[in-house]
Amino acid sequence: MVTVEEVGRSLRGTAALVSRQPDALSAFDISREGLVRSFAAFAFTIPALVVTVALERRGLGLDIEGLAVFDRPALLCVVAAAHLASLAALQVAMAYALRRGPLAPRYAAFAIATNWIAVFGSLALAAPAALFLMGLEPRGLVALLTLAFGAIVLEAQWFAAKVTLGVSSALAGAVALLGLSLQVVIHGVLRTAIG
Repeated sequence: MVTVEEVGRSLRGTAALVSRQPDALSAFDISREGLVRSFAAFAFTIPALVVTVALERRGLGLDIEGLAVFDRPALLCVVAAAHLASLAALQVAMAYALRRGPLAPRYAAFAIATNWIAVFGSLALAAPAALFLMGLEPRGLVALLTLAFGAIVLEAQWFAAKVTLGVSSALAGAVALLGLSLQVVIHGVLRTAIG
């Protein structure tokens, strides 16, 4: 179970990663238990999942008022699967890539930081979309804010890869771009599945 204290610490660590503070990792619990709990933190992204479901429903011309968002279980399951895949794709890919190499001992720190960045990124990217769904922001501003938040998340992922794996800036950039590429693929699969 993720404690309130750990959430606060991990969010401070994520903010430190976003602002490129070299001691950012000290805020995270870099243990096996901390790794498991960092995956449990994905539960905090449920509001972002609801926003994504509402966006998909709106795109299909379906009602997005109240509990109507949940009246299509198949759509909800497909979007939830894509949401979960988008949160964990980079960690899974890197677990495979690092499994027997010299960087394998650094995987836990990488995955923990990446999990919390994924939580932060998911919620940050959902905020402009939620305002759009409520009619409070025009589509153009939503696109601009999404691009800005996406750039912040990508930079945080680059810095996290650099400090957790102890790799060069270029290699950390490749890791961040791998994460972005996986997001694009997952989004494409979701678009195909929904039709």
